[in-house]
Amino acid sequence: MDRRMGKLALLVPIMVVIVVGVSCFYANPSTNIFPESATQTSPSPDFSITASPNNIIQNGANFNSQIQVSSLNGFTGTVDLSVTTNSTNFSCSLSPKSISGGSGNSYLSCNSSASGTYLATVTGTNGTLSHSTMVTEYYPPPNVGFVTWATPANITDTVDDSGYVTRLSDVAVVPLVTFQSGVSLTLSTNSTNFACYLTPNTYFPAGTGGDTGLWCTADAAGNYLANVTAQGGTISHSVTVTYHIQDFILATGPQSLTIDTGSTGTTTITFSPLNGFNMNVTLSLSNYSPTLFCSLSQTSIVGGSGTATLSCNGTTPGNYVVSVTTTAGHRTQTLAFSYNVQNPSILGLSLAEFYSAIVIVTAAVLVAAFLLLWRGRLGKPNINKQGGSAPQQGHEPSHF
Repeated sequence: MDRRMGKLALLVPIMVVIVVGVSCFYANPSTNIFPESATQTSPSPDFSITASPNNIIQNGANFNSQIQVSSLNGFTGTVDLSVTTNSTNFSCSLSPKSISGGSGNSYLSCNSSASGTYLATVTGTNGTLSHSTMVTEYYPPPNVGFVTWATPANITDTVDDSGYVTRLSDVAVVPLVTFQSGVSLTLSTNSTNFACYLTPNTYFPAGTGGDTGLWCTADAAGNYLANVTAQGGTISHSVTVTYHIQDFILATGPQSLTIDTGSTGTTTITFSPLNGFNMNVTLSLSNYSPTLFCSLSQTSIVGGSGTATLSCNGTTPGNYVVSVTTTAGHRTQTLAFSYNVQNPSILGLSLAEFYSAIVIVTAAVLVAAFLLLWRGRLGKPNINKQGGSAPQQGHEPSHF
C-alpha cells in the first residue's frame, strides 16, 4: 500500500504540469511554447554601393563615374560618402557627399597631374555599416594620340565538337580630344592553324574612336597570338590577344572484338591532356543491345588524364556496336566499338558439333575394338586336356 501511494505522489505533479500547460495553450494559442526553435530573425537593413563605369580612360574629356547607393531590406538611412586615392598625383571629389533615404546617386570627378593608372576608392558609411567600391582611371601621355586595348586580352578555352574553337575579344580605340586623325586597324597571327578577322570596324574617322570585334578560330590545341595594330597618322599602337587553346586526345585498345557467348571482352580508353587541359571528362554508354551487357570501369576521368575499361558480355550470337561518349565542357568525342558475339567453338566446330563428333569417333573405336577382339576369339585353336590338339571333325583316328 505504501509503494502505491509513493507512485501516486510522483504522478500528481506531472499531471498538474500537463494540465496547466494545455490550459495555457488553449487560453492563448499564439503563445510560442518553443521560443528558441521557432524564433526567426529578419535580415537587417543594409545598403550596397557600385560604380559605373569603374574603368575610365581620361582622354581629355573629363569623364565622370556614377556612384549608386541602393537600399537593402528596407534601409532608409543616410549614407555618407568619402573618397581616397592611391597617389598624390591623383585627386577626386564627390557630389553630393551624402545620400538620404537609403538610395540615390553621386558623381565622382577626378584629375591627375601626371600620366598613369590610378585607383579611387569610394566608401559609404551609416553608423556601423560600411561598404566600398573602386574606380580605375588611366591618364595617357599627351603625345600618345589615342589609346587602344583588348578585352579580354587572355583567353583560355577548349576546342568544341567540330574540333575548332572560335572566340571573341573586343578591341577599343579611344582618341585624345586633341588628336585629329582617323585610325585604321590591321591584324596578324602567329600560326596557320589560327585565323582571325575584325568586324564590323577596321577604320575610325578622326575624333570618333569606338570598338570592334576580334574573332579568332583555332583548329588545334596550342598557344596563339593575334596582334592588332592601330595606325593614326604617324602614331601607331599595337595590342596583342593571347589564346591558350586546350584539348584532350583519346587512345583505345581494340575497337573490334570477337567473344564467345557467356564470356567478357574488354578494351581500354586512355585520356591524354593537351596544352594544360585539366577538366574532368565524363563517359557514357549507348547503342548497345539488351542481349549485350556493357559497363565502364569509371564514368569520370579527373583532370583529363587516365584510363577507363569497357567490358561487354553477350548472351546471344550477333554483331553489336557500342558507343562511348566523352564530354568535357563543350568538347564531345564519341568512340564506336564492335562486338562479334558467337557460340563457343573448338577446331572450328560448335560445341554441339564437336561433342557429337567425339561421341561418333568414340563409338566407332569401341565397335572396331570389339570386332577385333571377336575375330581373335574365333581364330584361336582348341586345346584338349592332354595337351594335344583336338581332332578335326570328319576324320577317323588312325589305328595301327
